[in-house]
Amino acid sequence: MNFVDLFFFCPIPEDQKPITEYLELKQNSFNNWVTRSSKTYFNSLFFIFFLTLILFSIISFPFINSFHLLDLFSFSTKFFFLLFLIFFSIILFPFFRWLELNKRLKKARLFYEEGSWYDGKIWNKPFSLIKNEKLLAFQKIEPILQRLLRTLFSVFFLVIFFFFFFFINR
Repeated sequence: MNFVDLFFFCPIPEDQKPITEYLELKQNSFNNWVTRSSKTYFNSLFFIFFLTLILFSIISFPFINSFHLLDLFSFSTKFFFLLFLIFFSIILFPFFRWLELNKRLKKARLFYEEGSWYDGKIWNKPFSLIKNEKLLAFQKIEPILQRLLRTLFSVFFLVIFFFFFFFINR
């Protein structure tokens, strides 16, 4: 029995197969910026950050003319915190989706639901399918996870640096 037969005789519904989930994640416009080349990845990241910064600058413009220093300080800390949350979540949500897919591809047994929530079953993958899906996980998904993790840490330390810089200069 070859790989194609194993794939088609799988009892798991099509929308719950890890390979289908992988293809959907690659085609999803919210997640596919992660799979691009390094140059377009950083361009997308810069664009997201720049767009978020412009949006919050437009929102915060009425507060700039305020003479109340305490209100301006309070708003600026909320602004940086909100900017951090939005930018962090744009990276964090795809990270957890790719991480869950990575776990499902590496497992030898898959839990699936045929009809509804109470009709769950477990399917043991054949060895050739396990081998191919682990290969996919290690060669395609692990680099994406490492890239996202490095970006998360970079954003986190950059925000901490700006917070300290902002508060030390006060």
